Amino acid sequence: MLTQAAVRLVRGSLRKTSWAEWGHRELRLGQLAPFTAPHKDKSFSDQRSELKRRLKAEKKVAEKEAKQKELSEKQLSQATAAATNHTTGNGVGPEEESLDPNQYYKIRSQAVHQLKVNGEDPYPHKFHVDISLTDFIQKYSHLQPGDHLTDITLKVAGRIHAKRASGGKLIFYDLRGEGVKLQVMANSRNYKSEEEFIHINNKLRRGDIIGVQGNPGKTKKGELSIIPYEITLLSPCLHMLPHLHFGLKDKETRYR
Repeated sequence: MLTQAAVRLVRGSLRKTSWAEWGHRELRLGQLAPFTAPHKDKSFSDQRSELKRRLKAEKKVAEKEAKQKELSEKQLSQATAAATNHTTGNGVGPEEESLDPNQYYKIRSQAVHQLKVNGEDPYPHKFHVDISLTDFIQKYSHLQPGDHLTDITLKVAGRIHAKRASGGKLIFYDLRGEGVKLQVMANSRNYKSEEEFIHINNKLRRGDIIGVQGNPGKTKKGELSIIPYEITLLSPCLHMLPHLHFGLKDKETRYR
């Protein structure tokens, strides 16, 4: 066992060594940059404020987009319902005139889908044409105003460029093709049935390609026409055509 003198000697040497080491350590720490007390970083506070501002702005944008989407869907449903019942002189429903091209495309796509659901073929494979629009005009331009050749039945085809309603039972179409125009004077009295007359005319829009089976004739004002017994939708147009009077306003689209 160590004597008390030896213990005191060991403790003294350890105490001296510890203080010496601490002195060196204190010296090394003194050579470092002076210690500063922690303080609140202003830049961190600014970052939090900026984050809150961005989150608030994103929330407003999301709410605005949701509101616009809801309004767009409401207009779309109203226009789709109107498109199946009524049309204006431009060949579109009253609600369709206020739609943008994308919304109009959706309506027409839904209409085509509904035709398929109902068992109708919106794109029939065959329609036999008896005479071209050019030959029809040349052959029957001699008719007198009010003439109606009920004993002659012909089939023509073309694209609708205008649709004008004169009441619920008389509708005029401007049929274009081959660089010429022929009027279609659709009268419910000459159609095969009034129910089918209403059904087909509610489906047709500007840009649609149709086949017309009917008789040559002239209106009382002297406009050469084909008076249909039956109209067949051959290819529906899904896009909104430029307005006949104002034309294509969008310069970017026009220059394409």
